[in-house]
Amino acid sequence: PQALADLGLDPPFRSARLWAFFDSSYRLRADVEYLAPKWRAAGIASLHVAAWHYWEPDPGRDAYLRTLIDACHRNAIHVYAWLELPHVSEQFWRDRPEWREKTAIGQDAHLDWRRLMNLRNPDAFEATRQGVKDLVGRFDWDGVNLAELYFESLEGAANPARFTPMNDDVRKEFAAKSGYDPIQLFRGAPDQRQLAEFLDYRADLARRQQEEWLAVIDGIRRDRPQLDLVLTHVDDRFDTKMRNAIGADASRVLPLLAKHDFTFLIEDPATIWILGPERYPQIAARYAPLTPRREKLAIDINVVERYQDVYPTRQQTGIELFQLVREASAAFVRVALYFENSLLPQDLAFLGSAASGVEKVERVGAKLVVSSRHGVGVPWAGPALVDGKLWPVYGSGVVWLPAGSHAMEPATQDARLRIIDFNGTLQSARITSTGLEFSYRSDARALLKLSAAAKRVDLDGVPCGSTFLKDQTPAEGAVMMLPRGQHIVVIE
Repeated sequence: PQALADLGLDPPFRSARLWAFFDSSYRLRADVEYLAPKWRAAGIASLHVAAWHYWEPDPGRDAYLRTLIDACHRNAIHVYAWLELPHVSEQFWRDRPEWREKTAIGQDAHLDWRRLMNLRNPDAFEATRQGVKDLVGRFDWDGVNLAELYFESLEGAANPARFTPMNDDVRKEFAAKSGYDPIQLFRGAPDQRQLAEFLDYRADLARRQQEEWLAVIDGIRRDRPQLDLVLTHVDDRFDTKMRNAIGADASRVLPLLAKHDFTFLIEDPATIWILGPERYPQIAARYAPLTPRREKLAIDINVVERYQDVYPTRQQTGIELFQLVREASAAFVRVALYFENSLLPQDLAFLGSAASGVEKVERVGAKLVVSSRHGVGVPWAGPALVDGKLWPVYGSGVVWLPAGSHAMEPATQDARLRIIDFNGTLQSARITSTGLEFSYRSDARALLKLSAAAKRVDLDGVPCGSTFLKDQTPAEGAVMMLPRGQHIVVIE
């Protein structure tokens, strides 16, 4: 497709709903003012930033992150604080050796890049809770992503050198319940009944920790209601070995949606990265019975070098990557990509098209009829009529449609006021005698760009105060912030 694009092919549809993970340690010298519009053009609506690098205040690092957040907001991109508890930060690990997690052979749990802390220790939990509160409060985040909050390792109890948790607090709690210290399971051949009992306890402990930290973020959201919340959780329905390997059990966690409002982001484990794109509808089918709130299910695609022997490329690229994104977008409301720096430059221009999710398109006379599940952007020259009426949502040569089936045709006049970019879920829009009206839904606050200055903004029938980004005036291309939730907006 890249060669066809060089010859003039323009992909027919766009999506601007992708998420991407971002680790600044891979982008130390990159110009974020340059990158942010590139990310948006690739269809990225939210960037999940590795927040552990900013745990301890530092003038240089903090200034970089604020510049990144501002650049993303000006380009209608959300920024989430991506946490990897029980990894807190490298400095936290160095300063508090008494709080370090232990493996089943009694070593400090420095596994791969993560330095794991024992958050069952009340003092460690409280210090980390306060640290999360401070970290979220220091920056203008749009959401928080609690990622991979369970245990090690992918080999499970078969590899005691990587198996966690074996800290004193867990051992005492389990011994009080069962009558034996779980460390005994790793000294000689384990009793299989006892091992199964501990693995079940461990899965329940992971669920308890996840609920505790969901409650912590909910407490922060009371003061910062614009924040969205995501729980990234490795798949254990398609690869059922994950429950015993790391304690992940989606059937225990998804019922928490009844008490906490969050997106459940399913990470397909490394063990199945070798499989093709058809796995995503299969994964979706296995999760659907676990919750009635299927709109809260999302999927994470790991675009990295795979440890398996794969052909023709070790990392997903080109047609394979686009098929993965296409199938995942058809099966889930939201698709995340891990990670921003691993996406090859030649693939970026096609990601939004691969994620567009168009179900049907046909020509009916002069009209183009497009049906999509989640809304779609259609490349278009000039103004358009949508369902027979002048349409106010288009910019940079793309008309943006809400979900459903809509008929498009050329218009002979332009709207006086247009939405040129918006990262919420557009539900409806129309031109009024003095401007425009639209309805939307968004899990985080929504970012809106207009074609001209707004004189008045009403939200659900009530006038809004100034909602523009800091240091911006309500001029053309300025970004307006709108609250999370479902709302009707009238702009003059």
